[in-house]
Amino acid sequence: MNSDEALKFVQNRLIAKNKNCLDDRESTIFKLSWDGHKYDEMEGVEEKLGKSRLNDAGTKLWKYLTEGLDSQIPIKKSNLIKIVETIKRQSGSEGESNKTNQSVNYKNADWKGAKEVLDENFYGRTEELQTLERWIVRDRLYIIFHMILLIK
Repeated sequence: MNSDEALKFVQNRLIAKNKNCLDDRESTIFKLSWDGHKYDEMEGVEEKLGKSRLNDAGTKLWKYLTEGLDSQIPIKKSNLIKIVETIKRQSGSEGESNKTNQSVNYKNADWKGAKEVLDENFYGRTEELQTLERWIVRDRLYIIFHMILLIK
C-alpha cells in the first residue's frame, strides 16, 4: 500500500467513525511519514510551521489517529505503516462481515441533526406510508442511512 492508498483508507475509517478528516497539513505529514521522511526533511511543512511546531503537529496527529482508528497501540511515526496495514487487514477480514451482524442501539443514537419529516411532505403517498410503516413496525426493518463526505 502506498501513501495515497493509506491516506485514503485512514480518511475513510475516520469518516466511518464520525471523526474529522485530516486537514492538508496533517495529510502531508502522514504521507511524508509513510514514505519514510524525517521531520527535518519535510520542507514545505517545516517552512510553514517551523521545526518545533512540526514536531507538535506530528505528535497531535499520531494521538488523533490512535484514538480515531481505535488502535490498541499508540501510533507513532515509527510504527505507522505496520499499524495501519494491520487495521486494514483486520477490517477487510472481520470488519466487513461484522457490520451486518451488529445491532444498533437507537436509545443512544444522536438524532439532533436529523431532519424533521412532516406529513405534508408525503401528500398522496398513503399506500407507500402504510407499506413503510408495516415494514418498520411489524417486520422490524432497520433503515440505515449513511452519508459519506468527500473532502478535497
